[in-house]
Amino acid sequence: MYARHLGPAHKTYDAVRGLIASFGAGERERLRQRARIGGMLAALDAPGAGRFEGTVLIDGLFDNANYWLRAAMVRAALGTQHGREVGLAGGFSRGDIARMFSALGVDRVERHAAFAPSRATVAAQARRIAAATRRPADILDWELPDGLPGAVLYDGFLNRQRQPEVDIAGHDFTTYLEDALMNLEAARRILDRVEPDLLVVSHPFNFSWGPLVWGALARGIDVLWLFGLYGVNRFVHMTRPEHMNLLYDQLTPDEMASLPADRQARFRTLGQAYLDHRLGGRTDDIQADFAFRRAAQEIDRQGLAERFGWDPERPVIGVYASNWFDWPHQLGMTHFTDFRDWTRVTAETAAKSEHANWLIKPHPLDAHFGGIALSDVIGDLELPGHVRIADPAWNNRAVMSCLDALVTYHGTAGIEFAAQGGPVLLPDRGKYELCGFALQASSREDYLGLLGQPWWHRLDLDAVRANAQFYAGLFFCAPAWQKPILQGDDNVKDANLARIAGILEHGGAALEQELNLLACWYASGETHFHRYKMLRTDKPDLTNVIAAAA
Repeated sequence: MYARHLGPAHKTYDAVRGLIASFGAGERERLRQRARIGGMLAALDAPGAGRFEGTVLIDGLFDNANYWLRAAMVRAALGTQHGREVGLAGGFSRGDIARMFSALGVDRVERHAAFAPSRATVAAQARRIAAATRRPADILDWELPDGLPGAVLYDGFLNRQRQPEVDIAGHDFTTYLEDALMNLEAARRILDRVEPDLLVVSHPFNFSWGPLVWGALARGIDVLWLFGLYGVNRFVHMTRPEHMNLLYDQLTPDEMASLPADRQARFRTLGQAYLDHRLGGRTDDIQADFAFRRAAQEIDRQGLAERFGWDPERPVIGVYASNWFDWPHQLGMTHFTDFRDWTRVTAETAAKSEHANWLIKPHPLDAHFGGIALSDVIGDLELPGHVRIADPAWNNRAVMSCLDALVTYHGTAGIEFAAQGGPVLLPDRGKYELCGFALQASSREDYLGLLGQPWWHRLDLDAVRANAQFYAGLFFCAPAWQKPILQGDDNVKDANLARIAGILEHGGAALEQELNLLACWYASGETHFHRYKMLRTDKPDLTNVIAAAA
């Protein structure tokens, strides 16, 4: 099995570092800033907002400055402060979360841990389930309360173990299974106790959020996922259990074609402009930072051939690996057990497919998350010379320039490559399989069959380029009026406090328009806020672009 990594040790180190920092001037200033922001968020108001008269359960299991901004926007837009608001507090950042709920005026706060049964009461059940689990894939077939998919727990195990597949023989598997069962029962009890009409969450995954979101949807309770990316709100309004896998905006070619020709052209031009910035290392999201700025080493087709002894005239297919434990089932994966299963089967099939050279590329955020490397997952396979692993130091823009085709599961690389007129193959459901610029495999068998042939001949590459550019304009960009209220990347956490203060102090008409649109979108019943907003703008513009590469 794979070597264990130092997740628990890192958590202990972070806790000790946080305790030391809490006595410093920097921490006092942070608390002062958060208190100021809390007061500003509480005062956020939307003229003409309705009055939500029901009960709203607000997730406080997660603490992030941007999340509280989004939660305050929802409160103002929907008028939930006029109803009954209940906060749900978790075990991390308890002081910060308690202070934020207090600042917002959420007086009733329940502790998630108070609803969980004791570990002793679930221990025997956990042992029985663990004993009956013969292989990791069995988890996907577990029969769980309310029909909760086993995939929700599978990804929770991956996230805790920091492994490419669930280690059911690991010493911690039964302990984590106890955690899962405690969270399942806690979710049921919380929903029974609070009886919310609306659940507002920061995440839809993991042991704590997954059962809560699924349980709410199974009971007919609406869920708002307050997601944000590339500087803008990307909220998802879930009303049915299957909505848990509809997390990203999609647009079909027919929907694109239904827009006026000038708007189509505007989206395509803007989409390509954004991608030019992105591939040039001039966007501030963490994914692009690692792919296009930190990985700075250049490579070209001739250099690739010389390094691996390849014929430069033979097609090169890039296989873009995913991060092993970053929620593989979030979009409804069914053709493979996890990213490890997909990556190994792909490498084994590539080894038998000599019509091309194959370059398997590690995920850029492996350097951020740490832990298992691509070589750990496929290093034991006896791969022939036409299958090789890319150097993580290679700039991703340069790698793409070497490729004739690209295979990815969920990666934004599929958008980036297709917008250059490159063919993209998806093994399963993903973020953009409906958008007309990628070939989607219909099954595991179909995918493996496609790998063994020149599948890219099935695609109209002119249409691929145009559709990908359009989608990039819709997905990555935002209405021009939104410029004053663009958010920072969530990963920098409280470093966003000054930016949030600026949004609240100077957002003016843009902030008011965002709140009004939020109210209209929620009332419309449409699932994705960003798509709703973008299809109603005549002037889209760039989002998280920075002036120059750092």
